[in-house]
Amino acid sequence: MSDAGVQQLLLDTNALKTLFNSLPIIGIPKSKPGGEPEKKPSGSYLKLVAAESSKLEVLLKVSQALNPKPKPYLMAGADVQCGGGRGELSSYG
Repeated sequence: MSDAGVQQLLLDTNALKTLFNSLPIIGIPKSKPGGEPEKKPSGSYLKLVAAESSKLEVLLKVSQALNPKPKPYLMAGADVQCGGGRGELSSYG
């Protein structure tokens, strides 16, 4: 999997974690218009969501760390196409 793919999955994991944290309070009436719901998700539920999402984040980060770095010939091709130096290209990754 590409580095960009792993980064996107990490972003998606964070979005899903936020969604799962708010699922128990969807549809609960709010105390004030535009305010917070009267009930909050239980602490054990939030801990479960955090624990399970952190497992996935760790796997994705390990996968990202194990991805090989760009090959030297790819770096040379990027120098020709971008007109920049290797240091400039390295700052993107």
